[in-house]
Amino acid sequence: MKTIIFNFITFSLLLTPIIHAEANHADPQLLLDTAKNGNLEKLKKLIEGGINPNTADDEGKTLLIVAIENDHFKIVKYLLERGDVDFDLQDNQERTALMWASFNGYDKMAKLLLKHEAEPDFQDIKKRTALMWASFNGHDKVVKLLLEHRTNPDFQDNEGKTALMGASFNRHEKVVKLLLEHDADPDLQDNSKGQTALMWAIDKGNNEIIALLLSLTNLDLQDNKGKTAQNRT
Repeated sequence: MKTIIFNFITFSLLLTPIIHAEANHADPQLLLDTAKNGNLEKLKKLIEGGINPNTADDEGKTLLIVAIENDHFKIVKYLLERGDVDFDLQDNQERTALMWASFNGYDKMAKLLLKHEAEPDFQDIKKRTALMWASFNGHDKVVKLLLEHRTNPDFQDNEGKTALMGASFNRHEKVVKLLLEHDADPDLQDNSKGQTALMWAIDKGNNEIIALLLSLTNLDLQDNKGKTAQNRT
């Protein structure tokens, strides 16, 4: 009996490094697929077995970004609480985890990232910030969170568009209100047409947003064709 127990223990000890070796040499894609599928327990074993938790795919999307894209909050929480995950890494489009959470309107994830001091003012390859993506897509809860963390509301992207312009163009009234309450500049003009947020709102025929912007915008500003906001009505 003692011989059997001894042999079993010996076999277990020999097997342990093999398991760890398999984890260490596993295809990083396995870890990414596990995050995509939301299998937290398997993901924990792979990471604890030695796979880098900052692994990224061919598009530069990290494990954290993949988990966010696929709406797996528990995995995101686990990764952030580990303390060795770089949440500000950018993918090939220079987008961070916070940008992806903001783009998709995942306010709980955005809140968690901000709690861990994720940088809100990084700009991606289009020069868009997390606030801009949230504003363009009408995610008012995320917009509110970002503004409360003092993100800059007046960044302009490659086309000169601001969060306020995007929200006005896409008819997101709640977002427009939030941005104006946090001193977003309504007089900024884009590069392509020279239009202000008010001009974009007029072009889309959104009377509620027009009313919000009308008293705050310099009505003498002209676009690239020499038209003011008043000339458009």
